[in-house]
Amino acid sequence: MAINENVGSTQNSYPGSGAIIHLKPNADGDNTAWTNTYTNIDEVTPNDATDSITSSTVNQIEEAGVEDPDTVGLRSSDTITVAQVGFRF
Repeated sequence: MAINENVGSTQNSYPGSGAIIHLKPNADGDNTAWTNTYTNIDEVTPNDATDSITSSTVNQIEEAGVEDPDTVGLRSSDTITVAQVGFRF
């Protein structure tokens, strides 16, 4: 869903057409200190308790690579209005 306000010099009218593109994890990242691997967090609809990654150690970092945007329909001529990282906690 997209909602704009009528203030400012950009994004101040109806949002118009658009799309949401999910880039799922597809590889381990540079830091993989948590339990399990990216394969436990690569579902578009998370299956919650079945797959997860965890850490109970302060300052541990977990990173994952994501799919190539070209493989999910994003093209070099497209305009990206917002990029957002989602997670479930």
